[in-house]
Amino acid sequence: LLQLSSTPEANEWLSDAEEQEFDNWLNNEIQTYQTIR
Repeated sequence: LLQLSSTPEANEWLSDAEEQEFDNWLNNEIQTYQTIR
């Protein structure tokens, strides 16, 4: 999913709201990962 979502093709069918929601989720995942480390 992460690899797919970083491609321009995948971004084409993402609406702005969905893209923002994904960005929030991704940032959350990154923060959680860094906290665990």
